[in-house]
Amino acid sequence: MDSKLKIAGIVFLAALAFGALWALWIGLKVLASIAGAGLVVGLAVGVVMGVRSRRKLPPPEDRAQIG
Repeated sequence: MDSKLKIAGIVFLAALAFGALWALWIGLKVLASIAGAGLVVGLAVGVVMGVRSRRKLPPPEDRAQIG
């Protein structure tokens, strides 16, 4: 489930980036800035979620005992 959510997030952020570039290309600076802000927020949330999920892993010596 987590990998599907990660793929969906990447696709969503790519769509936001494409939308921002498209809005800039046709001259809609307000729409491009909104899409850019959404892209920045999405990237920040993704980084925070990645850092939090890495903290849940046991230390390396414990992982060796599990395997």
